[in-house]
Amino acid sequence: MAGRTLASLYGPGGIYNQYAALFPGVNFATDTSVIPATGSSTAGNQPLDVGSATRDVRGGYVGVDATFGKLDVGVTGRYENYSDFGGTSNYRLTARYEFIPEIAVRGTISSGFHAPSLAQLGQQSTGYTSTFTNNGSSVLTPGRTRQFRSNDPTAAAFGAKPLDPEESTTYSLGIVFRPDSTSSLTIDAYRLNVENVITNTDPIQGATVTAAFNAANLLGFTQASYYLNAWDAQTTGIDLVGRKQFALVGGKLDLTLATSFLDTEVSQVNQSVNVGGAAITVVGNARIRDAETGVPKNKVILSGRYSYGPWALDATGTRYGKYRYNVGNVPGIATANGNVDQEFSPETYFDLGFSFAALDSLRLELLVQNVFNKYPDKYVTGNRSSGINPYSFIAPNGASGRFLQAGLNWTF
Repeated sequence: MAGRTLASLYGPGGIYNQYAALFPGVNFATDTSVIPATGSSTAGNQPLDVGSATRDVRGGYVGVDATFGKLDVGVTGRYENYSDFGGTSNYRLTARYEFIPEIAVRGTISSGFHAPSLAQLGQQSTGYTSTFTNNGSSVLTPGRTRQFRSNDPTAAAFGAKPLDPEESTTYSLGIVFRPDSTSSLTIDAYRLNVENVITNTDPIQGATVTAAFNAANLLGFTQASYYLNAWDAQTTGIDLVGRKQFALVGGKLDLTLATSFLDTEVSQVNQSVNVGGAAITVVGNARIRDAETGVPKNKVILSGRYSYGPWALDATGTRYGKYRYNVGNVPGIATANGNVDQEFSPETYFDLGFSFAALDSLRLELLVQNVFNKYPDKYVTGNRSSGINPYSFIAPNGASGRFLQAGLNWTF
């Protein structure tokens, strides 16, 4: 260990630099045949990060349902008291009107309340700046980093504030068709409004941030982050579900077709904070685009179940619409570390399931997920962390290929 400091071994990229010297003449930052000599080192959990968070919640609810001729009405009220966020009252109003036995309309108005989780309130971690990038060029300033608790007095110097709860209001309106006892079609439109969405900040860095660390006697720190109430979100969508049952070859076949369409818009973004007189971005434009386009805007599921005595066969096909991986402040422009926006093609997957009821209480099951071993589009080169991950982390069906599972279900 002589001649080597802890910083050189465990500081930013230290372990990589230690071994890079063993490969003279190789530029790890530009040679695409090897992994760039970048990475993040960690000092593990620090005693100063240890903390505790407790909460006592008490609540109660009451609901009433009543029928007035062809009109069904439901009213539900709920009151909860949080030891750290006080009391909250929420409601749910539902109604269903049946014009004729085959046709009915329904609607719901409800409110919601979500207090920050104990993890969001109590988490603090200290480590070293990540420089694990795609092309060996880091956009982060080397040094120590800390994710603060939002209510930490020290974090206030970086623009942090105590978290507010998320509150929501949901409206839905739908129609139900039941032409006969074996068929149904439902169409529901909805709008979900969420205020004070909680998420983590982007890495906060810069000269005034480093100065704020120094003023707090946190020497060697260059990067901060914390949870914050980032924005308000409005999601509008429509869901359609059709079902039909057939008598077929001594058994029965149940078919279901379901599809959904949604669109999310973000507003009232807390995009920057003031640190030492400088405006520092805490929610980048890519985060906003990701909230709006990072998940498929449509999904279709076709499923069927054929049952014959103790045997059953299930088949499901699922299609996800296109979605985007968003990075950087300018759409379509690569960032300094090589990331670039990427749109992923629609994806379709098939699953099969077999089951046999050997006894009334014993069922044997076999499940094959992703029967055709399909994968999503690969990342373009600029989005692969040093070439390691060919597939994205946001694929709606994952990127693990075919999956087989056998089971024994015993009911007693």
